[in-house]
Formats: sequence, structure tokens, C-alpha cells
Amino acid sequence: MSAILNHPWIPTSGPDAVTVRGFIYDVDTGKLEEVSYPGPMGSIG
Repeated sequence: MSAILNHPWIPTSGPDAVTVRGFIYDVDTGKLEEVSYPGPMGSIG
């Protein structure tokens, strides 16, 4: 997410600001956990 957020073509402030989001796949349970920034980020647990 950091690489995407720091790209000069991605507006992160102002009226054109975007929210970057993605998913983490847990291979043990098969579940998807959505993550986004700005938002809570940290270790999976």
C-alpha cells in the first residue's frame, strides 16, 4: 500500500483524494480480510 500511496499520480489529499484498499488472504481459513488506508493498519491477528 505504501508504494501505491506514494506514487505521484495517486491523489491522497484534496477533492480528488482516493482511499487505497486491498485484501489479505488467510491460507489456513480461506478468509479474506479487507484492509484500507487511511484506516486501521497493523499486524494480522
